[in-house]
This record gives sequence, structure tokens and C-alpha cells, in this order.
Amino acid sequence: MATSIIKIYNSRYNEWAEGVRVALAFSGFTNLGSTADFMTDANGTAIIEHSATGNCTVYANGRKVDQFYAPGSLTITI
Repeated sequence: MATSIIKIYNSRYNEWAEGVRVALAFSGFTNLGSTADFMTDANGTAIIEHSATGNCTVYANGRKVDQFYAPGSLTITI
């Protein structure tokens, strides 16, 4: 199983965002679907396990925020 790490930074409060729901949505010919929601910890980190690999869209609290190639890591400022 592949693992991706998403870190969320809250620029309004100048701190890592705890308690943000994060999910990955995969699109492509062979990798369709999305992960379950994962919550960020006190360090703003969500560790997401997934079976698909490839380009995906990152959702934070249900809102599209970025795209990247998974597995991998990404830091997002909200």
C-alpha cells in the first residue's frame, strides 16, 4: 500500500492546521476513485494510505486545494 503525506499550514493563524479533513481523488484510466478522509494532527500532518498511484487532486475540508503525483508529499497553505 502506498502512503502520501500532506501538511496543511493555516496562514491566517500562522500555524500548522490541526483537524483538517484531507482526501485524495485519483483520476485516470486505471486509477479512479478517492481515499477516505484523514485528519491532520497537531503538526498539520495527514498520513494517507492508498492503493492507487498517479496524478490526484487534494481536498481539504471538502474543497479542492491542489494536485500532485502520489505517492509523495505536499505542503499546502490555506
